[in-house]
Amino acid sequence: MKKRYRTDFQTRQYMLSRDYEIFYYSDRNLGEVALHFHDYYEFYFFLEGDVSIQLGDTLCRVNPGDFLLVPPGLLHRPIIHSPAAPYRRFVFWISQEYCDSLQALSPDYLYLMRHVKESHSFLYSFDTVTFNGVQARLFRLIDETQSNRYGREAQCLLCVNELILHLNRLIYDRLHGSGRGP
Repeated sequence: MKKRYRTDFQTRQYMLSRDYEIFYYSDRNLGEVALHFHDYYEFYFFLEGDVSIQLGDTLCRVNPGDFLLVPPGLLHRPIIHSPAAPYRRFVFWISQEYCDSLQALSPDYLYLMRHVKESHSFLYSFDTVTFNGVQARLFRLIDETQSNRYGREAQCLLCVNELILHLNRLIYDRLHGSGRGP
């Protein structure tokens, strides 16, 4: 049976889950999305479309391979310039409480969240190979959330933690050097 990864677009801007939610959207002809904010972090991974993202008073044009981290409380919305064009993206929400539990494991999990809040740098561009690696992790998490396999919940938490740490490492390495040996 073919797996269904795509999520039907919802205008809901609140979490139903206590810890995290993940969506893979592929839409056309979406209506206008109202300016809004959340009490959780939103990770936005842009795949395709003719879109800008309004973050507070700033408008950011996004390109395939771009990643945005929207912290709690920041007003934002997508602005779709060509509604008939495909608009594909991943959206990953993670609660502040879950972030606190990650902080208790290691401060390394929250480097990116702290950096975004301090620097107000929300947008990061990845090359194709790097973005494909991130995308593979996102699909793996979606696959696990939709499965009925033994250990599903434990594996989902591992996938979430690995995704968050991977993104932290990518941005840390970009800002501080690769961290790789000779």
